[in-house]
Amino acid sequence: VRTTDGGLTWTKEALVSRVTEPSETRHDVALMPATVRVSPTKLVCCIRNLSAYPKKGWIDCRVSEDNGKTWRLASTPVGDEAGTTPPALTRLQDGRLVLTYGYRKPIAGPTSIRAKLSEDDGATWGEELILRTGGGDEDIGYTRNALRPDGKLVTIYYWQEDEKAERDIA
Repeated sequence: VRTTDGGLTWTKEALVSRVTEPSETRHDVALMPATVRVSPTKLVCCIRNLSAYPKKGWIDCRVSEDNGKTWRLASTPVGDEAGTTPPALTRLQDGRLVLTYGYRKPIAGPTSIRAKLSEDDGATWGEELILRTGGGDEDIGYTRNALRPDGKLVTIYYWQEDEKAERDIA
């Protein structure tokens, strides 16, 4: 949706996900997007996807070249092996994109907070970086990023050390 009058009125522009494309599978839910502007007309959006049966969670990256009027799938930086939490997406001072997220599938390794970098506006993503590992439960994640004036990125998230402990912000 878009507003041009400070939020008094809104117009529906487009759906970012659930686009009917022959190469895509329809999923149950696409929610909790994180979007950055990379040029005057280009937007990059990472969005959490969930499928109920079978239970899966992954992150797609979608791109709009026309200021959000149309969207296309650019990549899937985080596959369904991760379980995922909502993504946080930040553009660094050098133009790279940083995607952070919670990795919730302890079957494939301990729960953790992870990141990936893209040098081409979300078309491809580098190796997964593990920021923190060893969570005691799947109830972790919901990262948020803050870019400091000195160029360093701070990632904030909630964490559970073990399944009997309270969660904390880390």
